[in-house]
Parts: sequence; C-alpha cells; structure tokens
Amino acid sequence: MNIDKYKKAIAVCIKAGLVPMGWGPPGVGKTAAHKELAEAASLDLKVLTGNLLTLDDLTGIPYRDGASMVWSRPEALPSDGSGILFVDEVSDCMQSIKKCLYSLILEHEVKGHVLPDTWAVSCAGNRPQDLTGSGMFPAALITRCVHLGVCCDLPDFTSYLPESADVDFDQWIKAYAVPAGVLPEVVAFIKQWPQYLYSYQAVPRTWEMVSKLLKVVDFNEAIVQDLLAGTVGPAVGIQFAGFYRLASQIPAPQVIFTDPAGAPLPSDLSVLHALVSSLVYHARREHVGACVQYAGRLSRELQVWFVEALKAKDPSYATVEAMVTWYNNNKSIVT
Repeated sequence: MNIDKYKKAIAVCIKAGLVPMGWGPPGVGKTAAHKELAEAASLDLKVLTGNLLTLDDLTGIPYRDGASMVWSRPEALPSDGSGILFVDEVSDCMQSIKKCLYSLILEHEVKGHVLPDTWAVSCAGNRPQDLTGSGMFPAALITRCVHLGVCCDLPDFTSYLPESADVDFDQWIKAYAVPAGVLPEVVAFIKQWPQYLYSYQAVPRTWEMVSKLLKVVDFNEAIVQDLLAGTVGPAVGIQFAGFYRLASQIPAPQVIFTDPAGAPLPSDLSVLHALVSSLVYHARREHVGACVQYAGRLSRELQVWFVEALKAKDPSYATVEAMVTWYNNNKSIVT
C-alpha cells in the first residue's frame, strides 16, 4: 500500500484498539507517516528506536522497597497525556526485546507498567530481504499485530508460523466468540470452514482482531482487503471477504424477530450460517421466542447450533419458555 493508505490503515487499527506493524524498505516514509498522523490528530508521538533498546528501557530497573523487589517506571513508557507510542525498527530488535513487546502489544503493559488507555501502540520495520540486518518476528509476535506492506508486498509468514493446531472450533465459538461479541460474519465463516480457525496467521486471536477491525471500518473501504491480509493472511483474507459479501445478502434480523414464520429462509448453507450467527449476535431476551420459532424451519444440525449459541451468549436464555419447550422436545438430538 502507498503512504496515504498506510496512514488510513494505522488510524483504523488504532481506532479498533489494535497494533499495526508496517513492513517496508528503508526510506519510504513509515516514520514520517506516523509524524503526520499524530500532528493531524493533535496527538503526542513518542518514538522508540528498536535496535537501540535494551531491556531496562522497557522494564525499568529493579530496586528493593522494604521486603519487595519493584521495578522503576522507564522513561520510554508514557504515564500521562495521549498519543502514539511508535516502536520503529522492530525487526532489528534483539530477540529479548521482541519478546518483551509481547505484553506491550497485547496488554499495553510491561513488568507492571501500564500504558494509559489514551496511548496507542504502533510498530514498523524493514523486511529481512531489505538487507538492513532485520530478522523475522517470533510466531507469537506475528499474531499480535495487523501487518501492512508499505510500498511493498507483505512478507510470507508461512515459514514462521505453525501450520495447524488441534483447536475445537465449536468450543471456541460457544465458549468465547459468541459471549465476547465477535462479529456474526466471523463466527459463521469459522462454522462453515473450521479448518481456518488455526491456519498460519488465521488463529483465534487474529479472528477476534478481524472482528474489531470490521466494527470500526466500512467494508467497502479500499484498505479493508489489506487489513484482512495483514491479520489472517492473504489467501484466507480473500476467502473471508468473499463470504462477507455473500453474508451481506441475509435478511435483517428485525424482519425475522417480527415474523419468524414468514421471514425469508435462504437455501445456501453458507448464507444460513451467516444468518443464524447474525440472529444470535443481535438477539435479546425478548427475541428468543421468535428465534426458536425460526429455528424450527432449519435442519436439525442448525437448530442445535442456533439454540446452543443463544444459550452460550446468555445462559439465562435457557429459562425462556420457548427454549425450555424446544429442549424438552429435542432431548434425543442434544448432547
């Protein structure tokens, strides 16, 4: 992406509470883009040069306070005001610094030093092929960032990330994604293609990041495909984008809440998964009866998924009369 798109992408990531990582050759304007963005938004900009950082710069120096050992707050971490903490040359950092960035990026905290909510974190660096001495990220750091190719293509992360893992997609959906409010399109995509819950960059953490991004940016924005590629990988990002466009065809939830017996019933299984996920996402207690009635028009498999997802969203929904009746009538198919 060019510098203008890069600045827009940084702003979207910050709005979503995520950390962008700009990859590109030296001298193309990655640092200048942050300065321009901060100036336009009247924010402070604090720049940390990664290849000059030591552990003390991020953790502080330990000292004894009575019977306890505590860490002094380092000057590198702002404690007040608002702005962007820009860690430049991250790919040139010592390995120990990269690992120290795990908690700074994910929790905005290092060794008990919490970054104020009014500060965002952004990173940038050169690619290994740029011959600047840069190295690739550890796998755990790759999946903590939204990766953006600045005036270049993104690095290929498939050599640095595990190809697969034995992740229970149904458990993730019911125990985490639905209660956490992950977008229905993401939930439906994983329900339809569970192999992408853990496939290189596409992991539970990065799917939640996709959900956060799509809550703050219009899907039709030109940078969306770059954001998806930088979060779950180019191939999966393209497939998800196609599914998202298909899912946009589903009836509005309010249509079904109002007339569950007469509302449209899509025939495409992918669209049905998206529709059910959307209904679960938007449903409130007063909609449960209509949801159960609409579920009665679906296949048994989708009926079970529908009511179980409703219960996962809010266990109290199981006490609604329509849910109690459904469970009593379907004891043989509910595990």
